[in-house]
Amino acid sequence: MYLFEDEKWRNFRPLSYSRPISDLRVGCTSLGEKIEAYAGRAVKGLLIRDYVAPVAKEEHPGLLVNQVNEETTLFVNSRFIPTGDFHRDIADLAPGDVLLDKREDVIAFNGPYRILKEAMEDGTVANEKLRSLARSSRKIDIAMPLYIWDLIRLNVQELIRDFEILKKRGTFGKIDMGVHILNRMYVYIDETAVIKPGVVIDAEEGPVFIDRDVTIGPNSVLVGPLFVGPGSVVKMGAKLNHGVSLGPVTKAGGEIEETIIQGYSNKQHEGFLGHAYLGSWVNIGADTNNSDLKNTYGPIKVNFFGQEINTGMIFLGLIMGDHSKSGINTMFNTGTIVGFSANVFGGDFPPKFIPSFGWGGASGITEYDLEKALEVAKRVMQRRNVKLTPAYEKLFRHLYEITRNEREPYLSSR
Repeated sequence: MYLFEDEKWRNFRPLSYSRPISDLRVGCTSLGEKIEAYAGRAVKGLLIRDYVAPVAKEEHPGLLVNQVNEETTLFVNSRFIPTGDFHRDIADLAPGDVLLDKREDVIAFNGPYRILKEAMEDGTVANEKLRSLARSSRKIDIAMPLYIWDLIRLNVQELIRDFEILKKRGTFGKIDMGVHILNRMYVYIDETAVIKPGVVIDAEEGPVFIDRDVTIGPNSVLVGPLFVGPGSVVKMGAKLNHGVSLGPVTKAGGEIEETIIQGYSNKQHEGFLGHAYLGSWVNIGADTNNSDLKNTYGPIKVNFFGQEINTGMIFLGLIMGDHSKSGINTMFNTGTIVGFSANVFGGDFPPKFIPSFGWGGASGITEYDLEKALEVAKRVMQRRNVKLTPAYEKLFRHLYEITRNEREPYLSSR
């Protein structure tokens, strides 16, 4: 089984700029891991944008990248969130057929790679073209996530479903006698985790999964459904409300609710982060807050790379790409989108869209110097014992070039 990206990868920016769609996290796992679990088949390779491929090869050494070794096999759209019937759906897929979602986007194709390749442009599959090339199609009553905020919306349900798939129960770590655990049967604490005095773990409304080498600081409150990824640290007095997914090596503090953090990021100080999605290598300054609810309680609109979109969501906070940062006391409005490697600071609310490599806030946006941005990225990654490889540097530089159009309106108006 191979995972492919379709032309709607752009809808998952800024997170999808720097990684395959299959690496995006929702619930306890990535999209790719979910597909593998529900399909009951191993993922052998990824078919992705060419510019992302070199880094993906480094991060997934066991997978083929933009290479298929079988003449005929199963190809699955990497933005698909499967259900328990998925293994039967693909088993019933005859050679040459496609499985479609409600919007008639291709979920899966069973057939020759040469046909899939005919439907590809710049490493991604055009849904309409693949439908036209297929022998026949079958539609199922599922809608794949269409935008990055759909993953935020689905995170609570995916945390609950993933807990059942992971099939782990029990509290095995170094747990202080002063720790209170509610509904213990829906809690997993890895044997390498450390839970300090005064911590409350509340699984009465959803499961709590604490992975290996996690430290939970004193007097923290963790409310499920919740996932704390390997090597992460929850700071003392933190309040992690329901629906939080912390990827690996994340520092979390203050108040966080219904938020996904991809991993290797810091949100360790006081301040509220709600209904948000942060990429990797992000740093949120002390007392940074995001609004996730309009005073009118109306649906939230976003400025999505120059296009105004009504998300239909009542709760939606901050979406921030990899390597971006906020200064102390930064205030983000509902549905704010911050691109890749941006630096946001200053008083008052910044614009609801900050371009990639943008520098500034409410008083104006300038361009973040590429060489300085790279130097900071190297320093930040080194602090986590991660090397910024030549392939990653090439990706970084490429993103600077392809995001110029995001910055142009801000720079030309100065």
